Amino acid sequence: MPSRNSSFKYDICIIGGCGHIGAPLGILFASKGLKVIGYDVNKKTVNQMNTGKMWFIEHGCEKLLKKTLREKQIVFSADPRTVSSAAFLIICIGTPVDEHANPRFSVMDDLIKLLQKYTDLRNQILILRSTIYPGTTEYIQRKLGANIKIAFCPERLAQGSALKELRVLPQIVATPEKRIRQSVRSLFSKINEDIYEMDNFQEAELVKIINNTYRYLNFSISNQFFMAAQRNNLNFDNIYKATTYKYPRMKGFGNKGFVGGTCLYKDTMQLNAYLRNHFALGQAAMFINEGLPDFIIEILEKKYNDLKDKTVGILGMTFKANIDDTRESLSFKLKKILSFKAKEVKWHDPYLKNDKNYMPFSKVIECDIVVLATPHRYYQKRVNQLKNIKNFYNATYWQI
Repeated sequence: MPSRNSSFKYDICIIGGCGHIGAPLGILFASKGLKVIGYDVNKKTVNQMNTGKMWFIEHGCEKLLKKTLREKQIVFSADPRTVSSAAFLIICIGTPVDEHANPRFSVMDDLIKLLQKYTDLRNQILILRSTIYPGTTEYIQRKLGANIKIAFCPERLAQGSALKELRVLPQIVATPEKRIRQSVRSLFSKINEDIYEMDNFQEAELVKIINNTYRYLNFSISNQFFMAAQRNNLNFDNIYKATTYKYPRMKGFGNKGFVGGTCLYKDTMQLNAYLRNHFALGQAAMFINEGLPDFIIEILEKKYNDLKDKTVGILGMTFKANIDDTRESLSFKLKKILSFKAKEVKWHDPYLKNDKNYMPFSKVIECDIVVLATPHRYYQKRVNQLKNIKNFYNATYWQI
């Protein structure tokens, strides 16, 4: 690992440094005594992070951010020239899929242009942290030159628990070059001594995609069983409790509910693209999970007849409980379909009070029908009010 006496001003530059993956990583490295700069194209978030204020919920991050800023261990910048100022470049940028559920390679092409213009990768080490289509690391290596120092080290974090999981989940370090692997291992050992080394880029790229796809498939199994129970007028919650009660072979069996966020669906589709659409299991999981909002509306229509003369309230709009992230949240898909079917749709979420469409909890629970879509602790603390709602439907895993 390069010493502080090297020609670089910083030990680490994180590209995408204000994002959900890059910010916690940079803050944690800075807390361990490394000099970190977070580069991000979003000037608003850069300015906010430099004041010590997180723009999204990540437990424990804001306190540590203020401390590392005060100690001048971390800074954030929107100047692309900063990528030349660090020994290690860690890429933490989003890699979305397009409208056809195929990877958007343009994101990586833009990254390559940035690196070609501002870096000297003969002396810097490039670490890809984002989830990427298998073969992307080798693609970047070909574009930038075979002699560049490059490694793939996937993140595998649950949002809201990043700081904790960075410390306890094994860190994967993949590159065929042993000397580079040793340098990157030394870097990540600053935050976690449990390092798993690999020497094949594509195998490591598939590790992350399989992790997320496996979870997505598991959720689809639970949602499929839930749909089967509902179509036969049976209570899935009762079935779930009995199925998992003191039966260790069902330990991995999840519960029903919306599956959102940026990774699970996206990575399942990336694996489908990698397998050239020969991934029937993943395609079926997508149809099940993405079809859950339509299925719930089908239930409401059967139970309450026509929805045209009814107001429907939705509780919880973020993609999972107790965070403020709405990316790929199926609550919004539910709202969109209901807006066409019902007289009016109102929604509440305790983490989205700044949204112009936010409605107070007291107003939403007065709707003709109320759907619990995201089981925030806020709602769990108001369980007695939920129980008193005449037409209440629980679409989550939380059992009231």
